[in-house]
Amino acid sequence: MTEQPVPYVDAKYLHDSTLKKLETKISSIEEYVPEIKPKKNNPDHKLAIILMDTIYHIKGGGQHCDVGFIRSKRENGPVFEVSLVVLTKANKVIHIGKYVDEESQFEENEEIEMEIDWEKRFTNMRLHTAGHILATMIDEVTEYKSKPFKGNHIKGQSAVVFKGNLIEDNKEFLRERNNIIAHLQETIDQIVNKNLQIKHKFITKEDFPKYKLILPYDLFKLDKVRIVWIDGYQPNSCGGTHIQNTSEIGRIKIKKITQKKGIVRISYDVTD
Repeated sequence: MTEQPVPYVDAKYLHDSTLKKLETKISSIEEYVPEIKPKKNNPDHKLAIILMDTIYHIKGGGQHCDVGFIRSKRENGPVFEVSLVVLTKANKVIHIGKYVDEESQFEENEEIEMEIDWEKRFTNMRLHTAGHILATMIDEVTEYKSKPFKGNHIKGQSAVVFKGNLIEDNKEFLRERNNIIAHLQETIDQIVNKNLQIKHKFITKEDFPKYKLILPYDLFKLDKVRIVWIDGYQPNSCGGTHIQNTSEIGRIKIKKITQKKGIVRISYDVTD
């Protein structure tokens, strides 16, 4: 009888973002059929493996998924290269990719060891936490009461997006933009250097009002939500991976701030 994987909310990476390897078992193996038709088919996306537990972050929430390998515990056993990880509508994490050698394949309930590409994961964590810091600190340096509604934490594309103008008069915004950037840069530099902890936990629906969360409609339907916050600041709902303290980011560099038709976009990057 095939064992069932842990529920998504119990996946290891949601509780410990520092895990690089994990031993578990294969729950099932199936041909990969995308729930949403991709713009371009990837020939490496052949199989979908469901594991009993996982440290692989899914694609979503503005963050790249993890990539890496799943290796059999058998001597000279199969090795599976993971190139995409998604959460299905049935709330299952599936690991998509191909066998390094198609002559050797997994069996259901087989013991395996998974390993993520840590360098890519750590970059993703730094970028994601940096986005949270920017979204939190914009209110500290302006009279703007931000309503962040979108984040892109992908290297080379990183930005946080807000609804509402920083300054209602656009000509005044253009005059003040450099001052806003300088003030915001100084503030986030101070936060990074304070070595503040990044905390996270799951809360139940009964606790939603206590944390004054701004939740998308679909999250209000859940019984349990994961929140992430910089120590001493307002938490936000988040299913992403994060560093453990602000100093691990290195430096957040604000690239530009734009304001157009009631939408503010802050583009950024992280450097060592």
